[in-house]
Formats: sequence, structure tokens, C-alpha cells
Amino acid sequence: MFRQRSGNRGQALPQVGPILEIEGKTGVFVPEGEQGHTFAFRPCILGRHSDNRQEILSGLSEGETVVSKDAFMLKSELILQNEADED
Repeated sequence: MFRQRSGNRGQALPQVGPILEIEGKTGVFVPEGEQGHTFAFRPCILGRHSDNRQEILSGLSEGETVVSKDAFMLKSELILQNEADED
């Protein structure tokens, strides 16, 4: 599932799920390429939060799509890939 960023202030995203911390950086995954079958981690600066929503102030462009479901699975795959590259 994906969500698109919109609005002038920042995008409010569900706090749990798409927003992750990897190697000390907080961000989201975005689809890449023509088919959108590959994903990249995009560090973001967070703003206000309330209830279960988090504002993203920078790191995404207006209208940009972010992964909102199974982001933790992508994080796990990225960590495993980085470990394999270090060997």
C-alpha cells in the first residue's frame, strides 16, 4: 500500500509502520524505477505528531509516493543486504 505526500506544510503519515529508523536515520521507503518494483530508504525530518499520525517536514516532495504497508519487511531486507555487502 502506498500514500502520496500533498499539501504545503508537510505530509501527515501514520506514525507506526511507514516511518522507520535505520542506522540512526529516520525516514520512509519510496518506490523507484519505472515499474516501482524496487524501493529506496529516504531519510526525513519529522515535525509534529498527534495520536497515531506524524508530520514529515522534509525529505519528500509533494505528491511523492511512500510505502505504507510492509515497510518493516523492506527494512529487514535492506539490513540483510548491507550485511552481505560487508562480508
